[in-house]
Amino acid sequence: NALHALPNLGIVFVVLALARFASTAARRFFVAVARGDSKSRFFDQTTAPIAQRLTVILVWITAIIVAFPYIPGSQTPAFRGISVLAGLMISLGSGNLIAQLVGGLTMVYNRTCRPGDFVRIGEIEGTVATVGFFSSRLVTGRNEEIVLPNSQISGGTLINYSRLNETSGVLVPATVTIGYNTPWRQVHAMLQKAARRTTGLKPQPQPTVL
Repeated sequence: NALHALPNLGIVFVVLALARFASTAARRFFVAVARGDSKSRFFDQTTAPIAQRLTVILVWITAIIVAFPYIPGSQTPAFRGISVLAGLMISLGSGNLIAQLVGGLTMVYNRTCRPGDFVRIGEIEGTVATVGFFSSRLVTGRNEEIVLPNSQISGGTLINYSRLNETSGVLVPATVTIGYNTPWRQVHAMLQKAARRTTGLKPQPQPTVL
């Protein structure tokens, strides 16, 4: 029996070797794109890390599917029972994970946000630290790390303050409370002067007071 299994084992080793070679080549390509050493029409520095992990996972899943019939004992009832049990467990627990995964891919490839962007999601404001497969991490102004499911981000309202800031700029609102007995002209002048003294603001359009 062992001698009869050798050809099948050889096929399994060949499939795994090809999968290892393909995953290594894909990893090197996407790392080069992420570093800016290589250019691609379909991927950039933001989408390359996610595409790398997705490609490697697909390569190994394909390799396992191809090699599975050649594994010794794969046709036995015990092996089939284990396969059915594993498939049932995956199907029962994968609904939420698939929603998170789809949300993450939608965010990445629609370029909704990327690491370094300052965003507002619901009542949360912060800088995007990472965008993962299933969740994303934000760091708030108080240095708090907040983990949000990707399905919540892609299914809600996201305000990205950084995207247009690269070109036309974003209007930054500031709310102040002033007593009614204070002359309004003095308040206007002081607020406009404070805005002009604030670093990082563009001179045009000029600040306005409502």
